[in-house]
Amino acid sequence: MLHTPTEYSADALGVGAPDDSRPAILHVPDDRWLSRKEASELLTALGLKTSPATLATWFTRRSDGPPVQHFGRLAKYQAGDLRQWAYAQMTKPRRSSSEAREAA
Repeated sequence: MLHTPTEYSADALGVGAPDDSRPAILHVPDDRWLSRKEASELLTALGLKTSPATLATWFTRRSDGPPVQHFGRLAKYQAGDLRQWAYAQMTKPRRSSSEAREAA
């Protein structure tokens, strides 16, 4: 059975039944390749709202975006790399903007 990229049932993602009410995209295995739209949905589900256009901009105009590989002209993100990159972007908690930003 073919699934469209926007179908995020546990069956469509091939990850088994989720054990909680979190979005199914969070249950994707680390080695799963994601489209730019799926990558943005994973980041959003992690609480880091990001659009596919933002991911495209990070790739074309900046060098600090998540790791991406291409299959032909299609950008592909590995779920594990995307999660690791997202957590690496977070700073340690601060009490004031006058405190220096330090990596977590």
